[in-house]
Amino acid sequence: MLPVAAEKKDLNPSTSIKYDAAPTCATCHMSATKELPITHEIGDRISWTLRPPVSEKIDAKKRGKVKSWEARRDDMKKVCSACHTSTWVENFYVQFDGVVNLYNDKFAKPGVGMMKFLKTEGLITKTGFDDKIEWTWFYLWHHEGRRARHGAAMNAPDYVQWHGLFEVAERFYTELIPEFEELLEKADHDGKKDVAKRGRILLDEILSRPENAWFSGKEPEAVKKARLKAQEEFRKRYAQ
Repeated sequence: MLPVAAEKKDLNPSTSIKYDAAPTCATCHMSATKELPITHEIGDRISWTLRPPVSEKIDAKKRGKVKSWEARRDDMKKVCSACHTSTWVENFYVQFDGVVNLYNDKFAKPGVGMMKFLKTEGLITKTGFDDKIEWTWFYLWHHEGRRARHGAAMNAPDYVQWHGLFEVAERFYTELIPEFEELLEKADHDGKKDVAKRGRILLDEILSRPENAWFSGKEPEAVKKARLKAQEEFRKRYAQ
């Protein structure tokens, strides 16, 4: 089937959408299938919430009587299966969950912990966005983190990687961590040595995790050699 752009002359002139050429938002979130009726509850088939700093399964906080995330996912799988094989559908969710869990565990939960520590210990004010690190954190989860997660939900690899996790990692390692360290230095200078010590313990615990070993310099030698070998093979293959 040709892409919509190649069939411009056949597009609906009032909406610029040809509904049999490619799926739309409504196709997956609202339309009927052989097993499901039409719905106007556009979140009814969504199993993750990708809005907050740390993603949760949609019923995680049990707010009243809520349709379970498993039921929501089963319904979306029925929609996917109208066009895709069961293997494709299962593999999609493996990748989607993998991206969300990676973002949550490697960046978001540590970031939440760091920001909570700063606010609880009075190293930043209670007023929002009057400290630089608050802007850094907001860009990480609200902009880059959301792009990565939503890119995974929508099969958009450029938004998962280049406009998503690459920028999340850059923001985390080159801005959030240094700014956190600067605030601990200031606390030390202001006589809050116990606070600064506890902040460094928190940061050391985060950076000692296996996923951060490359950054902290604590990567096992065998892993480091394997990574350097892979990088060299990549450069030879692509002449970079």
